[in-house]
Amino acid sequence: MLALARIDSARSAAHYTAILGKAGREAASPTEQDERTARRIGHIVLRVSRYMPFRAVCLQQAIATRRMLRRRNVPATVFLGVTPDLEKWGKSRDTAHAWVVSGSSVVSGLQGDLDEMIVVGRFA
Repeated sequence: MLALARIDSARSAAHYTAILGKAGREAASPTEQDERTARRIGHIVLRVSRYMPFRAVCLQQAIATRRMLRRRNVPATVFLGVTPDLEKWGKSRDTAHAWVVSGSSVVSGLQGDLDEMIVVGRFA
């Protein structure tokens, strides 16, 4: 899924956002079992990303995680955001980030303080 997500992320934003879901929506609340499944899948995607022959960035991880959750009918929301305080994140230029939430769990893209990110898109 990460290799496919890499190909998808290289295409237009319209292409990969269609994979993420409908814009402006948040997913329904998952069951406890669904949320456990989402956390497990997010963990697997993160671990596998370390062994890919390319650097699997947050967007690619989010696409792969979303596809795997959708296949299992697990509700999840993908968020796209930007950093408001670049110095705090150790970046010298504008930086975007993608993360996946299922219920109260961030299952993919947990990096820094997500509450400080400016959300520019959400998809479910």
